Amino acid sequence: MTKQELNEIENTIREQFQKEELSDEDIISGMKSMPEALRQILESGSDLFLWAMLWDRFTVAQALADMGADVHCTFPGSLIQGNALNVAHTPEQAEYLLGLGLEIERNLRRSEPSLNPVIMAAGHNDTVMTFYWLDRQRELFQADEQYWNELVHETVEYISILNQYNMLARIIADEQLYNILKEQYAKEDDRRSIQLSLSALRQIKDEALESKKKELRRILNARKKELA
Repeated sequence: MTKQELNEIENTIREQFQKEELSDEDIISGMKSMPEALRQILESGSDLFLWAMLWDRFTVAQALADMGADVHCTFPGSLIQGNALNVAHTPEQAEYLLGLGLEIERNLRRSEPSLNPVIMAAGHNDTVMTFYWLDRQRELFQADEQYWNELVHETVEYISILNQYNMLARIIADEQLYNILKEQYAKEDDRRSIQLSLSALRQIKDEALESKKKELRRILNARKKELA
């Protein structure tokens, strides 16, 4: 097959990931019906595995891995910003990818083309994956205290900027993360951001967190007065 023909087949497969009417089994059956073309596509450095993960075609991604796909491929500077760990939709998927040997991108700076999966999950307001990645990286990098501290501080700061109520509630409920959030609020230097944070706190209805919310409001209001 010509390179153009292979590119057309690859693009067709990639487009199928987005079609809800097609099941994973349908897509896998179609790929298996053209083994030679698929072999050439995968050997050319295709990122089909990465896109299957992005569109939550996990069974398809597993099949592609078994067929020889490059599971370590990356897509920096895109909505993926790294390898497939950044688009794992569940802890089970993440564990599968880690088992394949995928490495966590340790960069925490959101301006960089490749990014840590916990920052990606926080940016998507994905509570499950954000706190999965925090717990998992605490296990994986327990010997690197400096990195762990940078990770939790950057994550809490990012969530405090985004002001997603469900994420803030989880942070407030965790004593370590709550203390970091207090530090962040005590350093806030923008009145608009302070007002947004106060508004976000009012949206958290969990009565068990009321005393902590009161303390956070006190810190934010004190900073607002200082900046007046």
